[in-house]
Amino acid sequence: MADPDKEEEIKPEQLDPIGLLTLKVKKLQKLLIIGGAASALVMFSLVVATVLLSFSEQSQPDNGLESIETSLTQMELQMGANRNRSVEAIDALEELQAQLDSLDTNAEQNSIVKLQKILIRQEQDYRDFLANLQNGMYAMHLMIPHSRSWWEQYEGEIEQTAKLSKARENYLINLRNN
Repeated sequence: MADPDKEEEIKPEQLDPIGLLTLKVKKLQKLLIIGGAASALVMFSLVVATVLLSFSEQSQPDNGLESIETSLTQMELQMGANRNRSVEAIDALEELQAQLDSLDTNAEQNSIVKLQKILIRQEQDYRDFLANLQNGMYAMHLMIPHSRSWWEQYEGEIEQTAKLSKARENYLINLRNN
């Protein structure tokens, strides 16, 4: 069973462009936090190394000083690399934020909304066609003797089809409003 504390895994193909950008921003924020934590850890290590160095100088003045300086130099290089990665992550985050801000979220210009409007109109036209078909079949059944049975059969099918069309239209309207 899934852990209720964990977020549901979202597949990238299920997201719209805004969702994809939001997902990328979240990933970069996590990287930024990790980079900050690594930088803090390096800074802490430098402080500890400095304190240890000062204590070792008091007890053993020149013993192992070169190894400590080498370690300190390596830590400074790591800290510089972490700082560079943090700057790169911040730049990428700002770029993604600019892309997210530039997206047009106006619902009237959204192609999905336009498609929904087209489908709603198509369902309305379909029901108009079914109503005309039903009227024509009724008139035809009055003209043809012994045609009551097929009229009753097809009338029920046409009404059921019209109800399904109305249900699809309502579903599309609810999708647009939500």
